[in-house]
Amino acid sequence: MPTNPPLPPGSYRAFAEERLRAWNEGDPKALEAIFAHPGFQNWLRNLIRNLMYPVLRNHMESIDLYQETLYEFLTGAPRFDIPGLPSLERILARIARNTINQKYRRIHAQKRRWDLEAPLPSTTCFGFAAGTPDPGEAAALEEELAYLRCGLLMLDPKDHDIIMLCGDGRPDFVEAGKTLGLKPDAARMRYNRAVARLEATTRGLRRNRLEEVLRMLEAAGPDQDPRASGSREASV
Repeated sequence: MPTNPPLPPGSYRAFAEERLRAWNEGDPKALEAIFAHPGFQNWLRNLIRNLMYPVLRNHMESIDLYQETLYEFLTGAPRFDIPGLPSLERILARIARNTINQKYRRIHAQKRRWDLEAPLPSTTCFGFAAGTPDPGEAAALEEELAYLRCGLLMLDPKDHDIIMLCGDGRPDFVEAGKTLGLKPDAARMRYNRAVARLEATTRGLRRNRLEEVLRMLEAAGPDQDPRASGSREASV
């Protein structure tokens, strides 16, 4: 079977930077071209293999997480400028790490009392009105939801989970606290901080300030390795 010739040093990164310039200029297929490149595929597969915990390897293959990371990023992703390949790699590494941590928590808990993978409701605390919008309003709503989905992917799992548990307009911090191992007041505090972080993330993406968004999320601290504290967290 024929094999692809080895890539010249730097060819993938030069190709990716050129495609990102095309993406920022409006080419909707530019990211897909990067993701189809063997250099990118090798980078992401190696990243996920290095991030995976041994217990996860008993439940899924790294290729499943590879595909899920790309699917999550590409499905309904809003358009925002990506300054360069390092920024794209930071986004995908963050999504992959958060996805792995979420799956570890759920496997370790061995039960799920809430559907934390459900799609974000359209009538939530984020200000969306109920009812059937006209076509113009529907397009604006779908765009806003796309930014929210992307923002949720970039949040640490603890912020993502509290929003999914309480973001239906009628937050029950007692039940959410039981699920996450928090007291109700701690669940409320975590929820308020998570919503503020999500709003800042989506606002920054809308304004094409990706680097500022990444610095803000990274300054908030990386998500704690869930293996260090078991399946239930004791603090906010």
